[in-house]
Amino acid sequence: MNPAELTLQKEVIAWVTLALLLFGGWFAYERLGRFEAPEFVIRQAVVVTSYPGASPAQVAEEVTDLVEGPAKIGFARTHAELDQVCEKLHSKVAEAARGPRSSKSSRSASTRHCGHTT
Repeated sequence: MNPAELTLQKEVIAWVTLALLLFGGWFAYERLGRFEAPEFVIRQAVVVTSYPGASPAQVAEEVTDLVEGPAKIGFARTHAELDQVCEKLHSKVAEAARGPRSSKSSRSASTRHCGHTT
């Protein structure tokens, strides 16, 4: 039998079925789990530098300025963008660690963590 024809013949059954489906849907929606504070990802990078014997001004000029500029490029919306930021940061840290060719002082810089934490 055609469902449309059956619905027209048995109106009461059709309305009761509709009401039960609506109530069941509402009841199921209300029982869905909710998080009060949903988990989200914070992407961050930490750069640690060691430049023994250098003054704070020298560290700022030769290391900090080289690394901080590229690190402030903005919010990475995707994992691919984050990988690009990390790659750029790694290269800038390596460049800061090499320093000027005339410098004979010992310094090191490394990225401890470039990625995401929860």
